[in-house]
Amino acid sequence: MLSLVNPMSRTETKHAFRDDGQQTIFALRRALTVVYDAVGANPAEPQEVSRRFGLDKMLTWRLSRLVCDEDIWEAMSHMPRRPSLQIFCTAMQRAGVTKQLIADVTNAYNAFEHFVDAHAGDRGVLEIMASGATRKPAAKRLEQFRREGYLANAAIWGVSAATHIAFRAMYPSLDKPGFVDLLTIVGLVDFKRLRSNVSWAAGGHKRWRTSLEGAALRVPEIRAIDKTIRPGEVPLLKEFCSQPLPEMHMRQDDPDNDFFMINPGPVGNTAAATVLLGWVDPVSVPIYGDFPNDTGEHGSRISTPAELFIHDLFIHESLTFAHDVQSLVFGQLPGGPRYPHGATDDTALPLGNEMIDLGASSPSMHTPEVPHYERMLRSALASVNLKPEEFRGFRTKLRYPPIPSMCILRHPLLDPPGKQP
Repeated sequence: MLSLVNPMSRTETKHAFRDDGQQTIFALRRALTVVYDAVGANPAEPQEVSRRFGLDKMLTWRLSRLVCDEDIWEAMSHMPRRPSLQIFCTAMQRAGVTKQLIADVTNAYNAFEHFVDAHAGDRGVLEIMASGATRKPAAKRLEQFRREGYLANAAIWGVSAATHIAFRAMYPSLDKPGFVDLLTIVGLVDFKRLRSNVSWAAGGHKRWRTSLEGAALRVPEIRAIDKTIRPGEVPLLKEFCSQPLPEMHMRQDDPDNDFFMINPGPVGNTAAATVLLGWVDPVSVPIYGDFPNDTGEHGSRISTPAELFIHDLFIHESLTFAHDVQSLVFGQLPGGPRYPHGATDDTALPLGNEMIDLGASSPSMHTPEVPHYERMLRSALASVNLKPEEFRGFRTKLRYPPIPSMCILRHPLLDPPGKQP
């Protein structure tokens, strides 16, 4: 059963409108997603939903935008009226959805209407207020160029994926005060070979080395989240991968980089696979910078032709100094400025990849592009005795990401003890 937050149940704050709007929309999107899942429907396919359940095409299109649009304020503009939502709920209940799941949708919609009444009074005023919270519209022309690049790269390299996902959780280390531990999930959804002789990396891990008085320290092996994985094996999240799994192996190009490779094999849709990997990094990292105003950075390599790239960063609620996250994407072509050497902010690629604040205390894990995403995150965090409700979430999404490139999520670090900026 959903736990809904009354928008006016807490003290009014500077960001009350933004925070209450996020919570109510996220709750409604989650409730609708559960209903779609219950009948095996995809909200991103409104025409199929319309045909299958005998619903008006405009209604299913509105619900698709409400559920799938990455910008919740744009999604809010497609909110159907109550009678239309009731038509949808009736059709879903007729298709076998339980009364409890329908009640969750109704309760979430009631919370949204309460939010409208409390902050705006009516939908017209709400849209004016929401216009100040929306991100700038995407550069559609540049996106079209990237789509053409995606198709060209898929043809050249012989692989493609629907979604490339990267997730990182950062939380205080239990063993080392003043340090944080990192949990990572990466992978490809609906990965397809277009040529049978191609081997491809589903993800990789960089071994960050440190030194002590000039002596290099040995970096331990990563620890797989899935406890059935033995040391030295590919750290698959087997429960959340498609079956049958493709054959895989680990490749080490140099002492600092491990790549988790999908072996050559059958081509096309019938051999498509969802491959997800997860691990806990073996080395804690400090919360203090080397100098005042220093920053921490979480990078994800983008090297697969994909329709969509999603990079999530969940930061523990206690690490408030880091709750200001910036997203940058740098090209990794030889001969140009490459991260981390030679890349400066003004050399970041102009992709319009802004951050989406997923909220605090119960960050939205609504991600229809990745099957069972919320359950996977809950399971992974439970492996280190944590819950999503203990984090604030941040996300960047990019359609047809350029390759090769590196997506960086950057946040402040604490100043070194005893030093002032």
